[in-house]
Amino acid sequence: IVAGGAVVAGSRGADALVVRFTSSGAQDASFGSGGAVYETSAVNSAPGTTGVPGIKSIVVAPNGDIVGAGGSVTGPYSTARLWALTSSGSLDSEFGSGGTATTSFGSNPTDEFNALAIAPNGEFAAVGDTQQAYQGAYTGFAARYIGLGAPVTVPALPVTAPALKVSLKGVSGKY
Repeated sequence: IVAGGAVVAGSRGADALVVRFTSSGAQDASFGSGGAVYETSAVNSAPGTTGVPGIKSIVVAPNGDIVGAGGSVTGPYSTARLWALTSSGSLDSEFGSGGTATTSFGSNPTDEFNALAIAPNGEFAAVGDTQQAYQGAYTGFAARYIGLGAPVTVPALPVTAPALKVSLKGVSGKY
């Protein structure tokens, strides 16, 4: 059993959080530090400007890796990000760049992933929302990742709602 989210540390920033549990419900001590892994998802971001960065969706790949999708922040803007952790809780160096993959839509965007799925062929699909420099409506987007985190962008969806929230269920298959 795994769960993902974010831990806010005041004005310092935030961390993406992944916790793995045993079948009895206890934190799995063989994963990360006492069952939890924290990865920096925001550095010196102004509170309230971009929401809370971190993991918003999580799946377990057939090889045991845990992949989380969400957003990260450096300064006033956010970037859609995927994190891949090995079964021991360390970043998987074979995924993306050092265990993470980022996707940005436009200049000065506020991007985040909201849902993630693994396709039967081992590719990832993630959906989220973007807003240009805190101006106007949010637009939905989708990104497809082939291989080890290199993005192939699907054209942005013409959604002009206050926020786009989509839920996808993970599909078993190769990683």
